[in-house]
Amino acid sequence: MAGLTTTQTFSDGHTVTAAKLNNIVSDCTIDADAVTTAKIADDAVTVDQMADDSVDTDQLVDLAVSNTKLTGMTRGTVKVGDSSGAASDLDAKTDNAFLSGDGTDIKSKTFDSAVAGDIEITSTSSDFYLEIASDSIANAMVKNDAINPAKISHSSDSKPGVIIYGSSGVPAELTRNDTPPAVLTSAGTGAPSWKTHNKTVSMGNLPAVNKYVIAEHGIGAAPVALDFFIECNGSGDGSYESGDRLFLKASYFGTDYCGMNFGANGTYIWVTRNNISSLNDFFDRPYAASVPASDPEVGTCPSLIGGLTTSSWDLYAVVGT
Repeated sequence: MAGLTTTQTFSDGHTVTAAKLNNIVSDCTIDADAVTTAKIADDAVTVDQMADDSVDTDQLVDLAVSNTKLTGMTRGTVKVGDSSGAASDLDAKTDNAFLSGDGTDIKSKTFDSAVAGDIEITSTSSDFYLEIASDSIANAMVKNDAINPAKISHSSDSKPGVIIYGSSGVPAELTRNDTPPAVLTSAGTGAPSWKTHNKTVSMGNLPAVNKYVIAEHGIGAAPVALDFFIECNGSGDGSYESGDRLFLKASYFGTDYCGMNFGANGTYIWVTRNNISSLNDFFDRPYAASVPASDPEVGTCPSLIGGLTTSSWDLYAVVGT
C-alpha cells in the first residue's frame, strides 16, 4: 500500500487466515514523509510530540513572542547582551544609577556626587534630572555677553530702575523715584541715590496781606534748594498776560522790605506776607505787544509797578533735595 509497509504479503495460491490478516495491521509501519498536514487532526500535536530544541528562529512568527512568554526576570533588571553574545540580566535598580556604555558593554553606573561637586542628581518615580547646586556658578563660568537684561533680577514691586554698587561693592536695586523730576547723584563713598531736582509745587494764589499759604512738597526730606515764581492767570494783570511768569528769589524776598517770608521743613513749604499792602518791587513788562518788535530787542527799562493783583497771580514753589 502506498505510504504503508507491512511484513505480511500474499501470493497466488496462499491461504488467507485471520492471523495473516491481523499481521497486515499489527506489523504495518508508515513510510517516511508519508504523513502530510492534511492527515494530522487539528490541535493533535502537543509538546509531547515535539523534540527538544526542535523550534528555531525560522519557525517563529515575527512579533509573536510577548512579554508573558519570556522567562521571569528579577525586578529592576534589564536584558543586555553579554561577552558571548547571549542574553543576560543586568541589575539597574541602584538608586541614582544610570545605564552607560563603555565602548564594549552596557553598565549600570552610580552618580558620584563627591566627584561631581556642584552637580546634584534627583531621581523620582517619574523624573530623572541633574541640577547645578545653589551658589555654585562662579564668575569664570559665565560666558562674556551671556547675561542679557531678561536674566537680571528685578524689584519685587516691578518698578523700573537701575543697578547700583554701594561702598561695599555689593550690587543693589535702585528703583524709580516716585517724586519726579529726579536725577541719579553720587554720594561720595556712599551708594548713588535719587535726588529731587526742581520739582514744581502749586500753591494757589499769592497770599493776601497778613496771610500765608502752606502746601506739602512731597519730596520726602527738607529741601536744600527753594525758589518761587508767580504766573499770571487767565484774568491778566496790567500789561502782563496769562502765562507770563515772574521769578522770586527766596533769599531776597525774605525781607521786611518786600513783606514776604519763605520756609520749608521735611513735609511743607510756606509763604507769608506782612502788612505791606502790595508787591511793589516789580517792573512792568518791557513790551506791550504779544511779541517784541525784534529779536533781540533793546530798550529803556520800564518803571516799577504800583502793585500786583494777588488774585491774578498763581504761586509756585520750586524745590530740590
